Amino acid sequence: MKRTRTCITIEEKIEAVELLQSGEPILSVAAKYKVDRSTVCKWKQQHDELRSLCQGNSRKKKKLNLEKHPKTSEAVSLWFFSMREKGLPVNGALLQEKARGFYQEFRDGPDFSASNGWLNRWKKKEGIRQLTICGESLSSKEDLLPAFMQELQRVVDEEGLRPEQLYNADETGLNYRKLPNKTLVEKARKSAPGFKINKERVSVLACANATGSHKMPLFVIGKAAKPRAFRNVDNSDLPVKYGSQNSSWMTKGLFRDWYFTDFVPQVKDYLESQGFPEKALLLLDNAPVHPPAEELVSGGIRVMYLPPNCTATVQPMDQHVLETLKKKYKRSFVKFLLRKLEDGDDLLEAVKNVDILKTIKWLAEAWDDVRSETIARSWKALLTETCTSDGEKSEQEAGSSQTEEFRELCGLMRFLPAAEELTETDIRQWCFDESVELNGDEIIEMVLENFPEPNSGNSPQEKFNDENHYPDLDQGHQKMSYAEGLQALEKALIFARQEKQCESRIAMLLEMKTEIEISMQFE
Repeated sequence: MKRTRTCITIEEKIEAVELLQSGEPILSVAAKYKVDRSTVCKWKQQHDELRSLCQGNSRKKKKLNLEKHPKTSEAVSLWFFSMREKGLPVNGALLQEKARGFYQEFRDGPDFSASNGWLNRWKKKEGIRQLTICGESLSSKEDLLPAFMQELQRVVDEEGLRPEQLYNADETGLNYRKLPNKTLVEKARKSAPGFKINKERVSVLACANATGSHKMPLFVIGKAAKPRAFRNVDNSDLPVKYGSQNSSWMTKGLFRDWYFTDFVPQVKDYLESQGFPEKALLLLDNAPVHPPAEELVSGGIRVMYLPPNCTATVQPMDQHVLETLKKKYKRSFVKFLLRKLEDGDDLLEAVKNVDILKTIKWLAEAWDDVRSETIARSWKALLTETCTSDGEKSEQEAGSSQTEEFRELCGLMRFLPAAEELTETDIRQWCFDESVELNGDEIIEMVLENFPEPNSGNSPQEKFNDENHYPDLDQGHQKMSYAEGLQALEKALIFARQEKQCESRIAMLLEMKTEIEISMQFE
């Protein structure tokens, strides 16, 4: 006989956890709300997230408002932000046409026509006031900055946050085998047609606090879970966190895993080592691969989103930090090519020798070489406290240092074959322009990864809407005890790590293990 489904509001879940905290037995609380003991344990584990949702009219909700066509909406967001990154114009009619095309792929809800009403709701959800008129460039929402700055200052003052407790993270693409200028590319293509020298791409997430005193290891995302270059290498021995996605793009699942598995624990350790309270604020842009703020809460550590389309002017990582990282990587890349040329290899063979393991090594070295002063200066548009007292002098020294580094890179480039006609503009564009347009297949693939099949246990919404609808155990199967389940999960974790399974699967097993351990405390 199936258990009756019980719907509990978010407010009631919070009340249930508060009863537990006051000392009421878990079985008594479960009986009061007519739910299973394991459900109450989940509410206890999700207390911070539930509290962040319990605002305004949402207090009486039983579940979050779900999109009628969630996959279609997600795909449209990915496509739109890809266009915006490239500075391409998008109007309402084009966006609606794209939405109808994605719906035909997903069929993720009732009949869908991408009406004007849907378009307005989508724009409101994404914080877009007006779509770009055909032929115009996307305008910056700088009119939203004053209100954001006031809100940021209010949060900093109320929470008593120091610059060391403020973080920013941002992703960038890196075509790690890309050669500069058409001349070099065409030469490689002629010598080996079919060798896609510009298509080897990784995504890189960099994160640091506002003083540069805590630089987290880079998060590098490649296409393969087990690249050939990793044959004799354990992922835990890498100088970065490594993840995989079929198109090497960041996804909500990968970001969520990084946030809870890496960001939160490492920030807690840093704050404790410095004697700071366990509070931190992570600033993010509005990229569609970033989950909603209410899903990224852990105690006193949470996120805050920058205003739409303002990242180029205020997001710290976009103020020469990622640019400096790439410049230092390209220098290592070119030096390696020159060494291989001295050993007698031709240019194409030299490039083929650049694998993802070398890329990770050079990226980690480049990130280590990014100075804390560079990161602190990147917060100038948001904070004044992190800037040095000798601001103008520091700015001049930084500019001089960056110019010298770029000149060194230009000098190295001159020694590459067929590079005689390269200008500084060509080199600068090669060094910093990594924008890549997502194609339709890649968008569909990413959306499907973000929306697993029902009952898979990975849906973000299931986290809050799993209201006691459990199937009966098959007749003849004895129910496992908590201890037996814990033992089985521990073995599964050993196997998953031994087989180098993806981080999201390991995180899921760890979450299940934590739930059982919590339940065992109340036995």
